[in-house]
Amino acid sequence: MNRVNSRPDLILIGASTGGPQALLCILSGLPEDYPCPIVITQHMPDSFISNFVKQLDNVCALQVKKADKGELLTAGVVYVSAGDKCLQICLNDHQMITAYDKPINTNDVCPSVNALFNSAASLVDVKILAIILTGIGDDGTAGAIELKKQGAHVWVQEEKSCAVFGMPKSALLSGVVDQKLSLDEMCLKLREL
Repeated sequence: MNRVNSRPDLILIGASTGGPQALLCILSGLPEDYPCPIVITQHMPDSFISNFVKQLDNVCALQVKKADKGELLTAGVVYVSAGDKCLQICLNDHQMITAYDKPINTNDVCPSVNALFNSAASLVDVKILAIILTGIGDDGTAGAIELKKQGAHVWVQEEKSCAVFGMPKSALLSGVVDQKLSLDEMCLKLREL
């Protein structure tokens, strides 16, 4: 089943090195009445997350906030993971809420894009768009594979605009990517959705 025919119910974004600028570019082009929640895992120490969230919130029409545990996801709000725990999404009475967990493996990146994506792969009847932006390594690929099995769409940032092409390249090599886009193209397509 294709879970993103037109407008998704949930947008997930994973980013690492170069991510703050990429996220700023994408999110600043979206309107305040955006019709679905956006959830972000950005590799960043927790001590920097609050300032990063404030910076995004100041320049974006959307409300941007650090995700709290047990928070109901609302359209038009951007939720950014804490930097010392792995943000996850689960269903409670058919509503999407946030949860946090520590990584099982101490070698795993924290916060983890895979943890976010894997948690969302279990959401029944939720149309998901997953986006992997610039970053070192392969975080997000395993989760994108699980999401793809459930019919999600997967986009990655194209190489030219990436600070580091590692995470998008890894996802591309896995064969699950639907579109490879520049940041401008991504913003335009997100507005069209």
